[in-house]
Amino acid sequence: MARHLLAGTVAVLAVLASPAANAYGATASPSCSDGNLSTADVSGSPTSVKAGAAIIDSTRLTNTTTVTLSNVSFILALLPPPGVHSGNGTPALAWRVDGGSWHTFGLSWTSPAGSGADWQSRVQFVGAALAPHASLTLDIRTEFATASPNGDYQYDLAYSADPCSMNELGMNFEFSQYVQGWTQPRPSPSTHKPSPSPSTTHHAVRTSAATTSTPTHRVTAKSSPSPSHSQSQRPSPSPSLSPSLVPQTPSTSAAAGTATPGKRATALIGAQDAAAARSHAGMSTFVIALLTAVLLAGAGLYAGWRARRRKNG
Repeated sequence: MARHLLAGTVAVLAVLASPAANAYGATASPSCSDGNLSTADVSGSPTSVKAGAAIIDSTRLTNTTTVTLSNVSFILALLPPPGVHSGNGTPALAWRVDGGSWHTFGLSWTSPAGSGADWQSRVQFVGAALAPHASLTLDIRTEFATASPNGDYQYDLAYSADPCSMNELGMNFEFSQYVQGWTQPRPSPSTHKPSPSPSTTHHAVRTSAATTSTPTHRVTAKSSPSPSHSQSQRPSPSPSLSPSLVPQTPSTSAAAGTATPGKRATALIGAQDAAAARSHAGMSTFVIALLTAVLLAGAGLYAGWRARRRKNG
């Protein structure tokens, strides 16, 4: 009777202790659904134009769960360009994780009844463990063969990890293009040749040369350089701007206005005419005085001659 009572007590204690054991000994597990491993394309769609030239497609893989996913793996299916129904020219593929060493894997051509022919790989075990919200980068390197068909290729990648190794936790599609022997056409040269915009200094020289044949410039050449001339010797504010497009400051505009050859020559000619008039007036006064002196001297001599004659007569 005591033995049966002890056995019953142990059984009851085992039942009561089982929830505590589950609470402290069990590990949490994800929902094991698509999306536990999210994917993002980080390489675009590379293009190969030469057989054997490697191109790389990159995918960032992220653990979106709150538990660690271990022993990550993937399967790849490579779809040929549309209209291709044979496995000739199988590309050579390899993969790596986070810039590590490359791992090659073979592809098998599958040609089911109807459509859906492609190259498929076996399960590739990355072996990495992803902590919650951690990421890794998976690179797929492709080298097309000479016999590979030209066109667009599609990469279908399906991912899994423990403890959900029997479930697909993520999937993504990558794309590349093979155009053997294609070269990008060079842009045709433009027939438009922009005319060089002369600097302010050259413009001042041409203006001076153009006015050398006019009398006004000869008068200007005798005068001292005006402030506007020294202003024109300064370099243009921008080599690409012609003098007509350079903004004028008020002082520059005033100097440019006073530097007009016609106005300066007219002023100088007027000054020269006034000086000449003064010179002629001086000359006339001198001649009149000289003539008056001669007449007075002649009159004096004549008066003396008559006086002597009257005395002698």
